[in-house]
Amino acid sequence: MLMGKGSIANPRVYLPILILALLLLLPFVADPYYLNLFILIFLYAALAGSWNLIGGYGGQMSLGHAVYFGIGAYIPTILAIRFGLTPWLGMVAGIGCSWLISIIMGAICFRLRGHYFAISTIILLEVMRLVFLREVRLTGGGVGLSVPYKGNSLLFFQFLDKTPYFLIALVILILVIHANYRLSRSKTGYQLRAVGQNQEAAEVIGIDSASIKRKVLGLSAILTSLCGTFWVQYMYFIDPDIAFGLSFSTEIALIAIIGGMGTVWGPVLGAFILRPVVEITSATLGGTYAGIHLIVYALILLAVVIFKPEGLIGLFNPVFSRIIQILPGGGSADPATYLESDRSS
Repeated sequence: MLMGKGSIANPRVYLPILILALLLLLPFVADPYYLNLFILIFLYAALAGSWNLIGGYGGQMSLGHAVYFGIGAYIPTILAIRFGLTPWLGMVAGIGCSWLISIIMGAICFRLRGHYFAISTIILLEVMRLVFLREVRLTGGGVGLSVPYKGNSLLFFQFLDKTPYFLIALVILILVIHANYRLSRSKTGYQLRAVGQNQEAAEVIGIDSASIKRKVLGLSAILTSLCGTFWVQYMYFIDPDIAFGLSFSTEIALIAIIGGMGTVWGPVLGAFILRPVVEITSATLGGTYAGIHLIVYALILLAVVIFKPEGLIGLFNPVFSRIIQILPGGGSADPATYLESDRSS
């Protein structure tokens, strides 16, 4: 009997379902420390995947992407403090503001290319940080804002147990993966890749590069803002240095670059490898050497650039491809790589 690509007997179908089922069991067997670690992995994977939409597929090296994260964190918090609104409504408002800023930024900054575009995103990030530092009455300035505690309530996005946060973070990550998957196989995705590789050649064949980049940047901003709202509701605190910090913004990009940008699974793989490393180094050396995790990122990035320029996904592809072939139903599967099958040649 022939086995179709979408058949449940195909390991490309049932393996992700099995992994998801195992993840859903974690809250029932793992202690709070490991649940917290997985929540952070999911969040950073979602942030890196959101950045990957425009930075990976489009080749637009945005180093100020935390702008949308900060807006998504601050808007719901301000609305909750000032007007007592539920964070779910604040999330919608934050998403709308982030999308509007992305449209304005795209209209201005997409006239620039290469390192000039990267510098312009850093400038926007620093401007936002300074604005939120100075608006003390609204944002709390350097002291920051604390989310008002309303009790264990889904309405106010606050829970005594980490399990709901775990599930919500997992849903956000799945949403980001789905967005990357759909973009990688869409007409817009192929056009965006063409623009990222050679914008002049893409425009010669009739691709509206500015319109496509603005559209994808808008989607990236929306997903990043969503992550910002989750972060502040999970941590109960935000300040300008966290929300609009250059090191944090750079970290988002590095996870995608080290994992393998321009792929669906690269940012996820990067987060699952790097976040545990960061947690270990911060726990053991963070008290003595502040920012040690950035040094670790730099060393890993240097090694990846030298030995695996396509990212860590290039190292794991043969392993996953072999796993697919030896699993039941995978003997006749295409030996092409499993994790990187979404990447253009």
